[in-house]
Amino acid sequence: MAKQQRTGNNTKKAGEHAPAEKQVQSPASLLRFMPFLLAAVTFAFFANTLGHGFVLDDIAVIGSNKYVQQGLAGIPKILTTFYWQGYWSLNAGLYRPLSLIMFAIEWQLSPGSPFIHHLVQVSLYSFTIFQLYRVLEFLLKPYNQWLPGVVTILFALHPIHTEVVANIKSRDEILCFLFFLLAAREILAKQRVTPLAIVYFAFCVQSKEAGLLYVPIFLLLQIQVNKVSIAQAAKSLLAIAFISVVWLGWHYYIINIMSPARVPYTYADNSLLACPDAISRLATGLVILGRYMVKSVWPYTMSYDYSFNQVPCEGGFSSGAIATLIACGALLYFAFKNFRKNPPLSFGILFFFCTISLASNVFYLIGSTMGDRLLFAPVLGTTICLAWLVYRYTGQLSSVKPVNTASMLLLIPALAYGARTIARNGDWQSNAALFEADMANAPGSARVLYNYSTTLLERYAADNSDKALLEETTELLKRSVSIDSGYRDAFVNLGVAYYKGGHYPEAIAATQRALALSGWDSSVITNIADCYFMMNRLDEAIPIYRRSIAKGKHETKTYTFLGTAYFRKGQFSDALAVFSEGLKYDSTNAELWANYGNALGVSGRYDEALSAFGKSLSIKPGQKNVFNAMAISYANKGDSARAKEYLERSR
Repeated sequence: MAKQQRTGNNTKKAGEHAPAEKQVQSPASLLRFMPFLLAAVTFAFFANTLGHGFVLDDIAVIGSNKYVQQGLAGIPKILTTFYWQGYWSLNAGLYRPLSLIMFAIEWQLSPGSPFIHHLVQVSLYSFTIFQLYRVLEFLLKPYNQWLPGVVTILFALHPIHTEVVANIKSRDEILCFLFFLLAAREILAKQRVTPLAIVYFAFCVQSKEAGLLYVPIFLLLQIQVNKVSIAQAAKSLLAIAFISVVWLGWHYYIINIMSPARVPYTYADNSLLACPDAISRLATGLVILGRYMVKSVWPYTMSYDYSFNQVPCEGGFSSGAIATLIACGALLYFAFKNFRKNPPLSFGILFFFCTISLASNVFYLIGSTMGDRLLFAPVLGTTICLAWLVYRYTGQLSSVKPVNTASMLLLIPALAYGARTIARNGDWQSNAALFEADMANAPGSARVLYNYSTTLLERYAADNSDKALLEETTELLKRSVSIDSGYRDAFVNLGVAYYKGGHYPEAIAATQRALALSGWDSSVITNIADCYFMMNRLDEAIPIYRRSIAKGKHETKTYTFLGTAYFRKGQFSDALAVFSEGLKYDSTNAELWANYGNALGVSGRYDEALSAFGKSLSIKPGQKNVFNAMAISYANKGDSARAKEYLERSR
């Protein structure tokens, strides 16, 4: 690599950051094996994710994705459809085939196993760290041979990366960054844009749309590391620009021509869309950017979700927005002022702002308010700046010793990062664990409250004796809808929680609110019918059940409750017809067979009733109420001996 040109006079001050003319070489073997060591350490710190299951969007991209589950046969569809099409039909404007192709290959090798996906995820991240070190050698090794390793370990162990590594869906983030590194190293090593670098970049943008943000980074590397002029650097990147244009055209074709119409983002996706005006949105975006800047140094809080209304809209230019604006202006001024004199620090600042620009919601509203995963690449800029500043201001840039004042100082954040990473990895083992952990991290998010309440509802379904658990669930859902009065699913679950607690009028009100938000939904409106049934308002329940059955969207319970309603009203022929229809829908339901037997019994069809009771007991043995009904049927037939036998068994 060409030496950095000196500026000013030839006298170098203490702590000056031009490359040292000569450095006493440290043991070559240690530096030679440094990238392997860093990759191994990275794997060790993330190994506790290998036993995790599918979490959050892992279900959409793997667990229930019809194209991925076709294995190799699904790859043609993955290449020609939008990102989510294997799971749902909502076109959100994303096209990221590379990670889905990898998932399909992994599924082909080990169908339904989260382990293989997690193993590839951690291995791929470790390989990315290996490549990061090799790129940083070009940027930092001329100044201090230990700097590349220090920056790499700070980046590798940064806790903000736990979401990207532990959540398989975020393979797109790793792949995009990895192929950027491969392209960057090719350009730095050959000092030109080679065909292989172009191929790497093509894979980068096929991994994630944000790969386009690396184009100005390539320009920086050419100017600051390869020491070419701005004009020469721009000219050398014409092929990269051409690939970008081709990819944009293909992306447009897939998203806007080959796919259903794009669905617009709503405030549920990005809460900035709820802000009243452009000034408020801009100010809120700046506050988010400020939070990203702080979290890139230390992630004071981490959450899988920051949706409405965890980040409230700013009322114009708040103190937070102004502070962020001043900080950004100062950093960018410093970066450009030191562009030639202090390349690593300048590069770190510009890298951060280039790669965070889209995610910040300052220039363009994306499909997410905020996300830890969106800091994955930008953190590199922060770690470069942190390490460089510590080495420079401790006077250790010229040190050839691996253990010195700077490295010992940086050991503190490295250890803190590693400890936090291991702990945070554990939260990602399952949805239930993650939802519970992040209740404390994002208490203002209606979605976080809703998601945690769903896990509590599932626990209550398994043990309905825990009334305190049900009360907690109800309170969480009430908080969720108080934050977002348009949250249809939260109102549905609130109705269910009220129903399970016996609060039927409140359950009806909550469910009616859900229906007002979504229109007729048979799977929801039957919840209202169930409340009417439990309140013995049978004439109001029956029409709803009938309509749901006519629309073909119902559960076995619908037949049970409707038939029982007719039975209570003394309309036994109607009850018989409903139970009979229900058994055609689900012949394995013991309760339906028992109810059918009761309806036959009161109709005087005792032999048929006893046959129905027998089928109920074959499905669910030991039902004392069925034994009692059989005793009554035998007694009505005049078989007192069998009646006595079954009466005894019912006790």
